[in-house]
Amino acid sequence: MIDFFNTDMFKQASLTDAVRRIPNKYNKIGSMGLFPARGVRHRTVGVEELNEVARLLPTLPWGAPGTLGSTDKRGAYAFQIPHIPHVDSVLPDDVQSVREFGSEDQLKTAAGVVADKLAKMRAQIDLSIEYMRATALAGVCKDGANATLYNYYSVFGVTKKEVDFKLGTTTTDVRGKCLEVKRDIEKKARGAVITGIGCLCSATFYDKFVSHAEVKDAFKYYQTTQPLSGDYRAGFTFAGITFIEYDATVTLSDGATTADMITSGDAIFYPLGTPVGVTVFAPANYMETVNEIGQEYYAKSEPRKFGKGVDIEVQSNPLPILLRPDLVVRGYSTN
Repeated sequence: MIDFFNTDMFKQASLTDAVRRIPNKYNKIGSMGLFPARGVRHRTVGVEELNEVARLLPTLPWGAPGTLGSTDKRGAYAFQIPHIPHVDSVLPDDVQSVREFGSEDQLKTAAGVVADKLAKMRAQIDLSIEYMRATALAGVCKDGANATLYNYYSVFGVTKKEVDFKLGTTTTDVRGKCLEVKRDIEKKARGAVITGIGCLCSATFYDKFVSHAEVKDAFKYYQTTQPLSGDYRAGFTFAGITFIEYDATVTLSDGATTADMITSGDAIFYPLGTPVGVTVFAPANYMETVNEIGQEYYAKSEPRKFGKGVDIEVQSNPLPILLRPDLVVRGYSTN
């Protein structure tokens, strides 16, 4: 008799490789390159900040001593990387006489059950990481319980730039508001290569924005340059800023409370062409991964007594860090 619970498919390397191959279904912010992934060897990561000082120099009489160079200010910060484990099990009853979904005469296989479980488990981890990235982009990184991990504006001592677009007022200079955002980001770039400005906005903000008197005509003209069946929420450019609606609501870990990826009524402006942060991944707490470079996902199994199945764990140990909170601007409308 074949003991499929003791086959190679349940080994750590095989399970981890299988999880990595599963397509990511919830990754809008992750796919934009704002928080590129980087593996680290430890559970704590340090960030060093160097504030270079550049100023004009005066002219002096010939032979006079030169002005003294100033010392650049440095800062060092340490962040504890959180741990996200998720467990499930594969039991004989999951396989025995269970019909394959959509089939009349095909029974489930052990490999099929494992693949289904891993896909569901990874989807929940992906959703959790995306929510962490979305909240980090807004400045306050939160976990799946909506608990605050880090307020990056407080950590780095940066004052958050916020712009009230007043979209309920027909005479509001919306183009001027956009230019205020762009100028603030460009002024604070400090050498960062910026190729444009992007904006992720809630459905509420997007609808008010495109229906404003100053924007409406530009939006209509934009529609004439796009396919008639196109979804214009995927990217509408006005005043040099590309507005993208991100209308996603997630269920928190308590199973009852919901939260928005982008706070309702808000918009988040960020530079294009340069990352504003990084997502660090710590190694799993397994003996075989100690001091190794962290990966985005790990999976491992443990047999139950008397061969009555296996418990499967998928884990990720991520922390999105907003390294440049000064380059992110919050937009909103008070009316």
